[in-house]
Amino acid sequence: MDLYNSIKENSRAGFIEVLILELLSERTMYGYEIGQELSDRSKGVFIQKEGALYGPLYRMEARELISSFKQVDNDRYKKFYNITDKGREYLSFAKKEIFVVYDGVLNILKKESTKDDKATQETSHSLHEEAKQLTET
Repeated sequence: MDLYNSIKENSRAGFIEVLILELLSERTMYGYEIGQELSDRSKGVFIQKEGALYGPLYRMEARELISSFKQVDNDRYKKFYNITDKGREYLSFAKKEIFVVYDGVLNILKKESTKDDKATQETSHSLHEEAKQLTET
């Protein structure tokens, strides 16, 4: 694996569980559907290889963050996943923590950006405000 792909993979890996929980907080989904939603809603940032989600799903189910059931859909058995109350609690904390971490990272990285990079400054300010609001609740 080259350096670029290693950075891409490692920077995204820690978010998969939180993103899955966020999707499942909206509705029940089966594995393939979760992968499609991740890809579509992240505009291709989170594209999972087939079968790659089953490890995180299995671990989250073992930790009782999600539950599952099998159901026939279009003449095929599919395993559907739901978020549990414990998963909702975990998700709430994880979202706050992500914004706190992003705020800290942006505070460091924005020193590296040019002073007149308005888009970077606006994004940083927006995320900083969102992090502040989330951590105050």
